[in-house]
Amino acid sequence: MGRNRIETVVSMRTMRWIAIASMSLAACWRGAAPAESPPPEPAPVRVAATPARAQEAGAPGDAEAASLVEEADKAFERVDLAAAEALYKRAIAYPNAPVAGYARYKLAWVYFNNNHMQEALELFVQVARRSGAPTLAKAAGDDAARVYANVGRPQLARPFFERLDPDRVDRRLGLLADAYDMDGKPAEAAIVRAQLTP
Repeated sequence: MGRNRIETVVSMRTMRWIAIASMSLAACWRGAAPAESPPPEPAPVRVAATPARAQEAGAPGDAEAASLVEEADKAFERVDLAAAEALYKRAIAYPNAPVAGYARYKLAWVYFNNNHMQEALELFVQVARRSGAPTLAKAAGDDAARVYANVGRPQLARPFFERLDPDRVDRRLGLLADAYDMDGKPAEAAIVRAQLTP
């Protein structure tokens, strides 16, 4: 099998994996059970989940932030990442709005799709640490593990994830090791698996 064929297969598997994770998070937002099986075809870009509708609350700016997020989600679905980025950033300007954490989370996915991995990791970590929504915080932490494979050092993974969330270290290390395996980096995956609690 040629190098290009291997890269295509790995890329398709990665996109399929991201699509499955996105479907599971979307199901959690709607209160349904996570997806059990993969979609029939992988998505053309890596896509994060979208809630059924953006929340609207009574505080000044909440409705504006919700509207911006709704428009940003539409741009993201159209793969207009520049428009989605601008709209999510405008929504984040309302830090107390109920959708602010979600806007940060989706902005991280925009950065991820634009191959700005460091920025994506930083935003996933922010959401994981500060989100008042446990499902969103958990998803952001898990996604941080996947993005860490692109920018972090495998030897430093355990301390990184202990600082992020001490209760989910082994879960995140497992996700990281899987990400390294999917990227064709078995040596890095082995280094990470060696850090799992026995």
